[in-house]
Amino acid sequence: MKEANYEEQLSTGQHGDNLLKMHRFFPSEEAAKAFHELIVFTQRSEEWMNYVATVFEEFILWEKAVLSFDLLLELLLFTTCDRLLPEGKSIITLYLERRPDLSGEERAFLELLQASRFSLYQVTFTAEESKVGFKDLFRGDELPMVMGEITAPPGDFMMGRVMPVSLGTGEPWRPVIFLTALETPTVAALETEARKWFWQYSVAHKGWATQEEFIRENGYRFLRWYLEHNTGHR
Repeated sequence: MKEANYEEQLSTGQHGDNLLKMHRFFPSEEAAKAFHELIVFTQRSEEWMNYVATVFEEFILWEKAVLSFDLLLELLLFTTCDRLLPEGKSIITLYLERRPDLSGEERAFLELLQASRFSLYQVTFTAEESKVGFKDLFRGDELPMVMGEITAPPGDFMMGRVMPVSLGTGEPWRPVIFLTALETPTVAALETEARKWFWQYSVAHKGWATQEEFIRENGYRFLRWYLEHNTGHR
């Protein structure tokens, strides 16, 4: 995978109901290069090769069609930034620890990705200058969002990945790759499925699972369910 192709694919790929289909994921060539090196590190590290293979087997081995680029990108971030290895750290955390030489815009971009999160949100308020409040329904906190031209009325439900605009307490967040608005029937149906997934996850972890741990380890499952049931993606 070459970084020069990322934004071209973002502008030409299939996106379903993704509200961010015209969004630029990489702010610069340096950021694209940093992400490419992270993925190479992920693919070539024997320490967790079996882990990465298991994640991909779980979610895309049965795919009949090529994944759209935004969906593949979300899977890569889910694998490298969300899921924790047996030692309790994500791949991106280990990568940053092992690259003390990485600095400037490359490190800054990866640290923002490291802080990113996938979840379901409810819009709590809208204000001037495209500022919106997102309540994370699994973590319980509220994030100030910068939405640009995306409309998000209070009470609406959203699903996708967000990350801070910059690191620091109180800084605004923004959508990253995939953001979709969820209609009420979809929310109800997804809640039914999520309760089953959470029960299964809790049993597997001997009843010690928290909602934050659950969404970290299963966020991509929510996106796949949505695409299968609402966009005709197979």
